[in-house]
Amino acid sequence: QTCALPIFDLATTLRQVGIRQRSLRSHCRLGRATELVFVLATGATVLIGGAAVAADIDWDAGAPADTSTDPATGGAGTWVEGGGTLLWNDGTNNVDFTANDNVTFGAANPVGTYDVTLGGSVTTTNLTFGATGVTITDATSGNTLSVVGQVILSGAGIGSFIKAPVTGNLATNVDTGSILNLSGTVSGTVQTLGAGLVDIVGGVAGLDSDAGTVRINGSGANTGAVTGTTTIDDSTVQVQSGSLSAASTVTVTGVTSVLDVDGGTVGAVTINSGTLDADGGIIGSLDLNAGATHSVAGTAQVTGATTIDSATLAQTGGTLNGVTVGAGGVLNASSGSATTVTASTATSDVNLSGDTSVTTLDLDGGTGHSIADTAEVTGATTIDSATLAQTGGTLNTVNVGATGTLDVSGGAVSGLVTNAGVINAGGGALNGGLTNGGTINANGNTTTFALAYTNINGITNTGDTTSTLSFGNTFTNTGTVAAGNGSVTIQAANIAVGAGTAITGTVSLEGNLSGSADLGGANVTGSVTIADGDSVTGVGTFTNTNTTISNIGAGGAGGVLTASSITNQNGATINVNANSTLTGTGNTTNNSGIVNVAGGGSLVEVTGDYNNLGTGVVNFNDAGAKTFDVQTGVITNAGALNFNAGTTTVNSAGGAIQRSEEHTSELQSLE
Repeated sequence: QTCALPIFDLATTLRQVGIRQRSLRSHCRLGRATELVFVLATGATVLIGGAAVAADIDWDAGAPADTSTDPATGGAGTWVEGGGTLLWNDGTNNVDFTANDNVTFGAANPVGTYDVTLGGSVTTTNLTFGATGVTITDATSGNTLSVVGQVILSGAGIGSFIKAPVTGNLATNVDTGSILNLSGTVSGTVQTLGAGLVDIVGGVAGLDSDAGTVRINGSGANTGAVTGTTTIDDSTVQVQSGSLSAASTVTVTGVTSVLDVDGGTVGAVTINSGTLDADGGIIGSLDLNAGATHSVAGTAQVTGATTIDSATLAQTGGTLNGVTVGAGGVLNASSGSATTVTASTATSDVNLSGDTSVTTLDLDGGTGHSIADTAEVTGATTIDSATLAQTGGTLNTVNVGATGTLDVSGGAVSGLVTNAGVINAGGGALNGGLTNGGTINANGNTTTFALAYTNINGITNTGDTTSTLSFGNTFTNTGTVAAGNGSVTIQAANIAVGAGTAITGTVSLEGNLSGSADLGGANVTGSVTIADGDSVTGVGTFTNTNTTISNIGAGGAGGVLTASSITNQNGATINVNANSTLTGTGNTTNNSGIVNVAGGGSLVEVTGDYNNLGTGVVNFNDAGAKTFDVQTGVITNAGALNFNAGTTTVNSAGGAIQRSEEHTSELQSLE
């Protein structure tokens, strides 16, 4: 506001003879405004009005209007511009409010709460609450408050309310321990500059939180809504109910910034530094670009996409949707659920534990991924150029790409594993089976595989562990099995070996062995079934377990089994069928079961003894010629050697054998 000043048309020849400065208070009330008075030689004066400076006035409605007692006394009243109400005190006089004045609302006498009602729309520069319990309200639902400076709560323990509509932006400066409650509407952006609390209960167009704490809390008729953009810089915004509108973008910057969502709805959230702490509510989307302490827990929901770059998100509850973990990103989920989770780079990291449930897991990079405890992936898991360590939990179908690794040491895979990469088998169960591509690296403990499996590309033991691979049905080997400096045991109901088999190190095959191959010293436990024309050689120890029946040859061209050491357990049977040979090459053969040798068949012991133990029975049957050839050691017999028919040529190079007198078969010793 300015005062009307006289306008003079002065001739350029007039001479100035003096200058004075005087207050404008006597002309009109303009706070600290002054005017310059030029005195000319003619005696005329020229007045140049100074710019008005806003007056500092205190609300004095609690004192009679005709007094000027200082300090002012607060109380209920109507705030208008001008009007002659004289409800304000400038420290000297009771005055009216003039637009852009700085106003302060102090304590009532006696101390208590009071309402200040707008009697018209007013504009103030700075509005200060110096006492608690003051409410600015609107009587007509049409008046508005405009604050071109700041709303100030000076000191601790002050709680004040603005229920009247505010036009334009609203800057707030609330001291620590005080609360400003905004339950009206603000047509512009609310900015926080103080360390105290601003409680947004009504609706505001935007939020710029630069200090302190902002609480969004709508209920009933109060929307508690920020309808436009929210920015958070080195401060905290708490969403308890209400909304940071779904159409808005919430940007969090500053290392001490916190977006704390406990309820309500929040739109698109971008965090460049600072922290997200979501325990409830609904978030439209989430973009984390920095920070290591973000969390989603409780009943919180992120309904849109979540991206994590150079940041860590801990999920201990709630739901996520469409998560992409990018460069330097980490998702640590120990509870809650997520739909698709994608690790997109070599520095991405996804860790699933607890009772977390994920629908689809797509690992396109990174070697630190894990699943543990009772976590589950209910849909497909894809592993490309990545490693997933499974120590627990459940996977469904898994596709391991050419550069992917599934490292299993616990838990289970319920669906089929399609493998073109590496399976590190250190425990756990592949209950849906495993395709024939890729390799298996035995990595300790016992790993079970359902269904049939054919080893084409190799089984290794790079960690030199003691490992067991247990296949539920048929294991077929046409590739390498390399035990390294450890050991590998392969178990299956049926084990078939064929061309391409190359076995090195300490390898044991447990099951019904068939096929034709050099086993490279592998131990065989169980039965063997060797077809006519097939030859299984290079066996380390062959143990024919009790209740099993082994057949060498099928009665035609015959088959061959060659082992360093042979044990036929009590209750077990070995049938050396026509034209077939069972040879021990390195150590003693111990027979406690039954050995049947048909015509044309041979028992050969190259360097050791042949011990027929107390329960052992060796039957040389039918009319065809048979051979019992112990080339270096001796034949010891505590059981029965039955030469039932035909001719058996016997050689016990180390000494005589015991022969039962009741048999009439011909016995001929080889020279």
